[in-house]
Amino acid sequence: YKVKRKEDGLIYAMKKIKISNSNHREITNCLNEVRILASISNPYIIGYKEAVYDESAGCLLLITEFAYGGDLSGFIKTHQKKKEAIN
Repeated sequence: YKVKRKEDGLIYAMKKIKISNSNHREITNCLNEVRILASISNPYIIGYKEAVYDESAGCLLLITEFAYGGDLSGFIKTHQKKKEAIN
């Protein structure tokens, strides 16, 4: 989801992961994803901002930077259609 922070109007991406009915292994995988994203700082990887557990919905909300240019798959497909090299 594309979300806007109320305090300052900044745009972020939010991944909503339903974990209320998940088994132990699935929950561990989600937490590992959060740990990995939180530990990476690289200009070529979407930046992690925070993770929040929404108890009422049983979901983990993963907040990251928003990619204004779209995702990598879309970028590649656009260049393929135009027969352009990716630099």
